Amino acid sequence: MKKKSILAVEPVPPTKNVAKSMLTAQEVMLKNEKHLIIDLFNNKKAIYRLVLADNDYAHYSYASGTWDSRTGWNNPYNAEISRAYITAAHKRIVRKWTVHRHRYEDLADEIFNYEYDVDMHRQQLKQNKDDEEMEALFADIPDIPDAFNSRIMSRVDISNIIAYKRHGSRADYRCLQCGGESSRNMRVSEPLTGISELHNVPKAGKMYICPLCGKSGYLRPAGRIRNDTVYGQEFDSALYQKTSGEKLVIRVFHTIAERRMTDCIEVDTYEYGRIILTQKGDRQYIYGSGRWHRTKSIQTYEIDVEHGREQAVAGSAFRYCPEDMHRLLNCDTRRNRNMAVIQTLVTYANCPQIETLYKLGLAYICRKLLYVEGRTRMIDKNATEAARIMKMSKEDFRYLREKAAGGREYMALPLIRYANSRGIGRKYYDRLYMIYSVASSEKECDMLLKYQSVDKLCNTADRYRNEYDGSFARALIEYADYLREREKAGDDMTNEIYLRPRNLHETYARLRAENEAKKDELYLQRMKDRYPKIPDVSRKIMKRYTWQQDGLMIRPAYDAGEIVLEGRILHHCVGSEHQLYMKNYNDNKRYILVVRRQSEPDIPYITVELADNRIRQWYGIHDTKPDKEEIDRFLEEYIRHLKQVKATA
Repeated sequence: MKKKSILAVEPVPPTKNVAKSMLTAQEVMLKNEKHLIIDLFNNKKAIYRLVLADNDYAHYSYASGTWDSRTGWNNPYNAEISRAYITAAHKRIVRKWTVHRHRYEDLADEIFNYEYDVDMHRQQLKQNKDDEEMEALFADIPDIPDAFNSRIMSRVDISNIIAYKRHGSRADYRCLQCGGESSRNMRVSEPLTGISELHNVPKAGKMYICPLCGKSGYLRPAGRIRNDTVYGQEFDSALYQKTSGEKLVIRVFHTIAERRMTDCIEVDTYEYGRIILTQKGDRQYIYGSGRWHRTKSIQTYEIDVEHGREQAVAGSAFRYCPEDMHRLLNCDTRRNRNMAVIQTLVTYANCPQIETLYKLGLAYICRKLLYVEGRTRMIDKNATEAARIMKMSKEDFRYLREKAAGGREYMALPLIRYANSRGIGRKYYDRLYMIYSVASSEKECDMLLKYQSVDKLCNTADRYRNEYDGSFARALIEYADYLREREKAGDDMTNEIYLRPRNLHETYARLRAENEAKKDELYLQRMKDRYPKIPDVSRKIMKRYTWQQDGLMIRPAYDAGEIVLEGRILHHCVGSEHQLYMKNYNDNKRYILVVRRQSEPDIPYITVELADNRIRQWYGIHDTKPDKEEIDRFLEEYIRHLKQVKATA
């Protein structure tokens, strides 16, 4: 459909203003093909265009300037088209196209029914094309070799059962494989001494060879097997075959074996899947409802038996597929390994470039390709050079390989994509890696780099790391939180004082408290109302539980509002309404105490839970334990102080 030519056709304006929504129709000839153009007007303004052609259709939105093919109930203008007024003359033009369709009272239904028939015609053409391709591919498939049937029967034989019943020194046997019955005398006499003993006495679980069919099986007492009991056995098998043009066919079979006491074994093997691999990709088919159907993937999870793989693969176009690449899928059993090999070959057919990437040691990328069976736009499937395969420069590809050697390929790949999309040069990759690996998302990376360059951001975080026990990551995380709080407050982010405060944690805590106070006064009040006894409890225990030593002080929290802010600033759960900390404090069961530096009495530092004069737990920012030795020593002295106070009371 020539969309530019269609848009060049001016809409036929409504001749009368009899309704808010109106339809007009016109028949035009474009590129020697007739088209029906229907325009929807709202208040005399064209808002939507429907175009019908022979076995084709399209819709255009004047507002968004986009084309779509949504029809029927999926069309956003369905209801408005149904309600729109159309003159008798224009209706006759439309029905010239829909006359051979079903006639509906609603003109919109006639239009969409035309489009539905077009879709059905397209699907039928596609189905016919797929059927022709399938017939051509199936014509080259060889017959099933006898050796494959023998492999299946060998797998069936493994689970054979032989029932036995003892009669003194004689034992009767029934083989559930062949259905034959036999007897054996277990008493054997020594020729010299004449002493007789029982030999080869049957026992449940032992192996026994049927003298009639020669098949071995596990012994089971006949008295424990009912005549109507069915012992079923099911498994899948894969047959590899080479066809013309170096194509590879993997045929998947399902075998069902049933054993009964009253009959011989019944074995049914049928083919339900075919995977045909060509140099252009894969074609997969499943059998159902009496015919073969095209499918994206055959749902097979375990393959017990495989046959002919090495010979068929060696003679096909897939002989260069790395043999051990399937190990990237972490297959833990032989049956899973067989399925992983199939998945690897399918991936190689869809994306032969995986061979190059695997040999270069890019295991993470190869694993991602295996998971999607090579169906991805992440790489260039027409390229031969490694860098072009990954759609990146040679310089970027060298960086990717450097990180892959250190096991950081999973982080380097998205980092390179991110840097290229933001115009960040290669010389900044190492420092950008420090930021990207800490940031929770690309959106957070964008926010951090919104106000300063990569170098300046790293230098800023490095400047504050001493406030966080030398941790660059913790400093950067809190700096990101700080910038968000500045944005919420509406501050001028070009101001150097706002962008790089002297003390990050102190400034962030104060700013967070101010923002939370503005934003969540109602929530804080609700927590205070829910736990109204905390202030009374705090006043009663304040004198007894307040203490200071070596520059640190500890005291009970004043109220629920302070506890909520404590949790938010330190990023832990003490202030959550879904926890029991505030409820226990309110009920005078356990106390929430805060530890502060005496030089910074208003800056949250450590939160403590106390019960029965024992420290239940204590945590600092992000549920960590900063200055652990110092805090542990301080709290031990604090508990001794409480015991002394109690002893002298």
